[in-house]
Amino acid sequence: MIFTKKTNIPVHYVTLAKVIGDSKWKAYDMMMELEKNGYIIRGYSVNPGEKGQSQVVFQPSAKPTNLFDFKHSDNISQEE
Repeated sequence: MIFTKKTNIPVHYVTLAKVIGDSKWKAYDMMMELEKNGYIIRGYSVNPGEKGQSQVVFQPSAKPTNLFDFKHSDNISQEE
C-alpha cells in the first residue's frame, strides 16, 4: 500500500478506489480478501471534531512486511 507508507495512516476503501480508478465496492471487496489472507487489519476511525458514524479503515499487518525479511541463500539448488 504505497499511499499508507507515505502518510502512515490507515486507508479508507474509498481512497483506494480513487487511486486504482475503480468502484468503492470493488475496492472494499479487495480489502476484504486481503484482510481474510492476513495482509491487512481493519480498524474504525472517526474524523476529529466530527460527529457521526465511524469509517472502516485498513492498515498493513506484519505479514506483508515479513515477506521481505527472508534471508537469501547463495546455496540454492537448481530444483529450487
